[in-house]
Amino acid sequence: MRRRVLFLFVFLLSGFFIFAQNPKDISRIFSKSHDQNQRAIEYADGAVTLDLNSGLLQQVYNEDEDYINITIPISENEDVTLDLHKFKILNDNFILRTSSGDTLKDYKRGLFYRGKIKDKEGIVTLSIFSNEIIGIISIKGSGNYNIGKIKETQNQYVVYNDHKVKVPRSFECHKQDTPVDLEQRRTNNSIAARVDNCVKFY
Repeated sequence: MRRRVLFLFVFLLSGFFIFAQNPKDISRIFSKSHDQNQRAIEYADGAVTLDLNSGLLQQVYNEDEDYINITIPISENEDVTLDLHKFKILNDNFILRTSSGDTLKDYKRGLFYRGKIKDKEGIVTLSIFSNEIIGIISIKGSGNYNIGKIKETQNQYVVYNDHKVKVPRSFECHKQDTPVDLEQRRTNNSIAARVDNCVKFY
């Protein structure tokens, strides 16, 4: 009898953990746009334009799930399914300050996820905020697919492969560098002040 009770307890306990890790499908958060964004087309070959469901985004953000999955198009003919789990990059004492030292009290933390791609070798990172999603899907042999909001649009997003970007990505700084006296800077900044103002990460 005792063995039966123990077996039932283990069975129910294992079922609880399986249920607890059952990911929520948030695939409806994106849908393919009927009208391709011209800026996205000009930026990268094969770029896919998506429409964000802002109401569902807010719901996902508020529910704060530990496990999610999402199926998302990475080209006109291919979708990928992402299995993701939440991870913590900021500790509980995280404080965001401006350059002038003021604390931003209304800052809303993001939800940060990472995981794998179903039936493919690669890794994924996805950051969900109350009003935006940012992500990178890195697939072995295919490159990095970036997920980001298109500027000057309300809810349009683009997925593009950074190997297929057509716009030259070059940066040239035209400001002359000013010599910095590192020893003087170390003297002026106390160790305590530097540590106190650090952003802490896990």
